Formats: sequence, C-alpha cells, structure tokens
Amino acid sequence: MWRILICATLSFEGPFSVAVYVSREGDESWDIAREHFGPCTAMRRHDSAGSVIDAVRRQEAIVGVLPMPRHDDADPWWRHLITSD
Repeated sequence: MWRILICATLSFEGPFSVAVYVSREGDESWDIAREHFGPCTAMRRHDSAGSVIDAVRRQEAIVGVLPMPRHDDADPWWRHLITSD
C-alpha cells in the first residue's frame, strides 16, 4: 500500500517513468523494479544497459534500473555514465 501511495503522489510532481534492463527471458529485474516502484509507475523494458542509460540521458525515463556490475563484464555499463557532455 505504501508504494502505491508514493507512486500516486509522485505523479503530482511531474512525469515519472522507469527504464529497466531485462537481459533475457526469466530475468527477475522487471518484477523487482515493479515491486519496488509500484504498479502505477510507467515502466519500459530495454534489451541493453546502454539503451537504459540513453533513455535516462534523453529524459525519456527518470530512473534506470541496471544489474549489479560484475568483474567479468567485457564492457561494464557503469563506464558509460561519464561523458564529455
């Protein structure tokens, strides 16, 4: 109930949406984000971490949900957070 109340009151502040990286079928990140942000939050699935970062950068989403960094990632997503812009 608390999350629904927070979600509803956020809509008074302005648009609020979430971009979620869903890596594959059966990935739980969508369900975790939905549970955290509430059922009335606008959410969009993305098939790459870069796509989530771009959506937030272009202000198509306010929040981006990405996986925890791993040591064996060849191109870690967190490196793309810093730009010359």
